[in-house]
Amino acid sequence: MLKKKFPHTFAIVFYIIIIAAALTWFIPGGSYERQTINVNGADREVIVNNSFKFVESQPQTWEIFAA
Repeated sequence: MLKKKFPHTFAIVFYIIIIAAALTWFIPGGSYERQTINVNGADREVIVNNSFKFVESQPQTWEIFAA
């Protein structure tokens, strides 16, 4: 009976990075505006409602090897 071996942790992480990099070619880039507010004496950065805007995409290629 053959035992299937589970892939090494680094192999799994590498495949996740490859998939994420490939998705940068298909999913458009975007960002939200943020503002800093004071909540109970602590400064918090929050997203402004309805502030989403598309930005220029930055498809990843060789950058994946630096990840």
